This record gives sequence, C-alpha cells and structure tokens, in this order.
Amino acid sequence: MRLDRGLTLALTLALGPALACGDDTVSTAGSVTDSDGSSSGSTGTTSGTSGTTSAGTATSGASATGSSTGDTSTATGSTGDTTGTSSTTSVETTGDTSTTTGVDPTTTGDTTTTTTTGDTTTTGGDTTTTTGGDTTTTGGDLFDGGYVGMSTTDSLVAFDLMTKAPVADIDLLPEGDYPYDVVLRPGGEEVWVVGAVGDGVKVISTATQTVTKSIDLSGVGDYAVDVLFSADASLAYVASRDSKAVVIIDAATYTVVDSIPMPGGAQAGKMTLDPCTDLIYAVEWYGDQLFQIDPQAKSVKAAAVGKSLWDLRSSADGKTLYVLDRGTDELRVVDAGTLTQTDSVLVGDDPWGIELTVNGATAVVVCEDDASVHIIDTSDLSKLVKALPNGAKPRDVDIDGSDNTAYIPSGDVLGDDGIFTLVFDADEAVFHSMGKNYNSNAIAVRPQLVACKP
Repeated sequence: MRLDRGLTLALTLALGPALACGDDTVSTAGSVTDSDGSSSGSTGTTSGTSGTTSAGTATSGASATGSSTGDTSTATGSTGDTTGTSSTTSVETTGDTSTTTGVDPTTTGDTTTTTTTGDTTTTGGDTTTTTGGDTTTTGGDLFDGGYVGMSTTDSLVAFDLMTKAPVADIDLLPEGDYPYDVVLRPGGEEVWVVGAVGDGVKVISTATQTVTKSIDLSGVGDYAVDVLFSADASLAYVASRDSKAVVIIDAATYTVVDSIPMPGGAQAGKMTLDPCTDLIYAVEWYGDQLFQIDPQAKSVKAAAVGKSLWDLRSSADGKTLYVLDRGTDELRVVDAGTLTQTDSVLVGDDPWGIELTVNGATAVVVCEDDASVHIIDTSDLSKLVKALPNGAKPRDVDIDGSDNTAYIPSGDVLGDDGIFTLVFDADEAVFHSMGKNYNSNAIAVRPQLVACKP
C-alpha cells in the first residue's frame, strides 16, 4: 500500500473535508453499490542515468539489459496496482554489464531486486512472483501509509508512516459506524473497515483515500467486529457478534455469498487465518470457546480454552495459535491441530490487541487497563514490558514492514488522540497526535499476512 502524497495533497487542497468521499447507499442487506472512483491504479516510472550506454533497452516491469561504463542506475515506482520501493545501485565498472531482471508486477508490494556485476541491492518486504498470470505473495511489505479507525467521529484517518502526519480523514458512516477493525487487503490496494454499530463494511482505496464500496450486512452480519481475508484474497470473512456467524463476502463483487453459524448460538469474536490451510480460528465473544472453522466444508470444531478469550494470531506454519485471555490476563499458546493449550505467559491488565512479526519470532501484546506493551519472544515466552504515557487506552496493535516497530492507537487520551510508535529495543514509545480528539481504537499499517511458511 502506498500513499500517493502528490495526489493526496492536491485532493486535500481542492476538496478540503470533502476528501472523505461520497459513497453510494446500499439498498439491500448483503449487497453493494459502486462508489465514485471504484477502481484506481498508479503507474510508476523507471529512470536512470549512466555515463555511456549502448545496445540497451528498458521496459517498465519487464527486463532491462544494457552495458555501460557509467555508475548509477535507479529504479523507482510501480505499475498498475503495484507498490514498489526504490533501490539504487552504484557500480564503477568499465565494459561490465548491468542487468535488471523481473516480470511485470501485478500486485502491490513487489520486492525489486537489481543485480549487477558489482553490488546487489534488494529492498525489504514481500516477494511477489507472477507466473503465467498467477500471483503468489510470500512475505511482508514496506508501505508508507497507515490507517487508524476513530470511534468518536466514525472516521478513518490515513497517515504518513514517515512523518506520522494525517493526510486524509475519511467518513465511514453509515456502515462503518463505530469502526471495530481495520485491515489492509493482502495486496495493499484496499483497506476494509467493519462497523459494529453500522452493521457493515466500508472499503477504501489506498490510492485515492476514498470510499469505493459500502457493504450493508444488516440482518446477516449484525454488530460486525472483525474482518480478514482468505490466503488468495478472493474472499473476506466478517465475524458477526449479534448474528452469531461468520459472513463470507466475495472480495471481487463485494457481495455476501455465504454464512457459517457458530455452534450452540455462540457469539463470534475475533479471528485469525491459518495461511497454509485457509482454516479460520475464532474466539467466542467474552467466552471460553475456541473455534476451528473450515469455510469450504462449513464445519466448525470447538474446544474450551481459558476464561474470557478476546483476540488471537496464527503462526505462519499454521501449527500454533497465540490467544489473549482478558479474564486471566494471559497469552495462551495453543496447538492448532488439537485446540489444546501447550503454554502460557502472564501479560498486563486487560489484554486487547496482539500481532506477530513476519518472521514469527516476536508477539506484541497491548493491554488497555494498565497501558502496557509486552514484547514477547515466541521461542521461550520471555518478554520486555513498556509503558505507554498520557493515560493511553490501547486496544489494537500492528507491526510495520521493518518488523521491529509497533503502531498502537492511543485510545481516548488527555488532549488530542493519535498513535504511539514503539521500536522494540527503544526505551519508550513516541506519541504522534492526529490533531483531534477522535478516540483512536483500531489500526493497520501492513497488509494482512497470508504467506505460508511451513
């Protein structure tokens, strides 16, 4: 996901508050109406300088081959919906050949690798391979924008990851009333927000920072509390507390295609995805039940684990679940195959949010009542504990593509609300104001991880 700063600034100056967008009204439950700007893309540019270049051609997204006696080659930008990063290689050669190889990228977050006879520079982030039209995402992305849901104003604030400054304030009403979860689609081209009071979903283009789809889940997905995607991003799953089900949405047509009821009338809570099997794991809302859901077979297995489960994450190999228990203030480690607990560690008072690093080595847990952040080594459950200032009430956490910085919404703090950033080995967190008293409570700075790593 990339924030086009030039486009955002132009829209902000021209439209002011109207930048938030005007999405159309959905007429029936589970249906969707297109909004203005329903599709968008960005075109990158490949540029470079050299001393003397001969017999060389360059095509954006394809391969470029040339021989030179120059010194600098620079590649920047993206094609279509691709978000790339810049890589610069400086080589001092005489008569050597500098070759850039690749395929035309069609998804967001490609890693660009430039290989020369001198040095090799590889940018960090997810690796996306396109072969015969099929795309496979295999790692994490470095993006330059984040999104934080605000419950007081029922809006989504887009902010710059470099400056931490807000760049757009997007209205989520009516479907996004009380934004409860914010998730970046695996490709990074969209951010999906579920509204608990709004009983629906708002879909925002990360290229234009405008709402492009509104999905009304009234009657089928009441009090929506969580959203995640299948590994191939073709389906979106929404947990509905009051409809006591997981609603399945076709992510291409933005329409409800199915629903899986929870056993025993249990209320569906937070979810996570096993990226290797596409199984969904969900917790019972304020209950002790842990569910394994097969969305293809529409089958559900359940097991009693803990006391008052709240949020969870799956390891990249799908074998281990990390489950928060607000009733006992624990992080429970659970075998995903048997749904039995294998270990646990005490965290702070009232744990609300959890996220894993891409490599799975670290879990970050935020606790609302004592404003603590727990950085946990998943190999032995040893931990570092950091305190958040300003009367913070953290309810969510995400980790950026660097894999060492946590982003935490502040909640309703003294003065303006915003986000905290916490580098894992830093002494303390840094607060960044969003400029208004919005009550920030849900955040996304990295697309949902869908890479299976056995």
